[in-house]
Amino acid sequence: MNHKQNSYIEYEYREITAFFLIGIFMAIVLPLALGFVFRSFQESFVVGKPLEFGTFLTSFMIYYIWILAGLIGLPVLKIREMLSNKRGQPVEKQKALFNISILHDPFQDGLLWNLFRKVFKVSDEKNPMRFSKSMLRMFVISLLFFGLICLFKTFTSIPTINMQVTNTMRVLFSAEPASFAETTLMIFILSSMLGLVAYLVDKFKLPNAVYWVGSLVVSLINGIFWMLIHSLVYSNSEVDLLSTFIFGWIGSTLTVLFGTFIIFYCWHLVNNAFAEIRNLGIANTDLMFLFWLVYGIIFISYIAIEIFLYTRRKKKRLS
Repeated sequence: MNHKQNSYIEYEYREITAFFLIGIFMAIVLPLALGFVFRSFQESFVVGKPLEFGTFLTSFMIYYIWILAGLIGLPVLKIREMLSNKRGQPVEKQKALFNISILHDPFQDGLLWNLFRKVFKVSDEKNPMRFSKSMLRMFVISLLFFGLICLFKTFTSIPTINMQVTNTMRVLFSAEPASFAETTLMIFILSSMLGLVAYLVDKFKLPNAVYWVGSLVVSLINGIFWMLIHSLVYSNSEVDLLSTFIFGWIGSTLTVLFGTFIIFYCWHLVNNAFAEIRNLGIANTDLMFLFWLVYGIIFISYIAIEIFLYTRRKKKRLS
């Protein structure tokens, strides 16, 4: 195995590890810890009382099915992709079914990166999309961007669940584990459909552009799936159903464009949190103060780190 292939496999392992850490912490450890600390599970731990639908604990347990689907399904597809493909092999030239898993491979799975590479003949070192290679950078940028948007307007509403918990836990539970569970499940479905499209493109020797056009069509289909899985809670509102379709469609398209699950996940996370805040009618002054405090800390820290990294890279080039 040559050095290039070794580096490819090493990157894929890091990608899978980061995905597991994000999923386990955000969707499992954090909600569980807060659920016990804030006693949100208390109503379910009563001797002789059966578990009831709608309580914090039972709702959390239901999401475990979704969590496992995404947390296991996507890495399994990624391992299959990693073992079957070679470094530098075009994503649209897969010779086996279901060989695509979009975790965080902007330079391989991202339509925009490939557009600059193949249409405009830009090298990877000078590709305008090279900023998206860092998973942490994309996570911070996505939170800052969607945080600012959702402060003024959330894209979709969320159903109100009557749980005997604090407002803090209502907001946190609306964000997680729902966001990670639902988003990763839909990206698993998206990746599976993209794997089928890539296989057909290679099998019938179609132009590479067919895959990328097909990926946008698949994003539209994934939006329909997103609407269908929400049809139970939004069955009485055609407006809400349409909003979920558009939300799933745009989120899936962003996933294809940038080749990462992070953007869709962060958007879902922030949207759900702010939607629940509006459901609770929390005072706007309190919301604004808390938001700008957290937002300012993240923004200033991010800019400071970017300046530091840029200065260090510049010194290395000059040395």
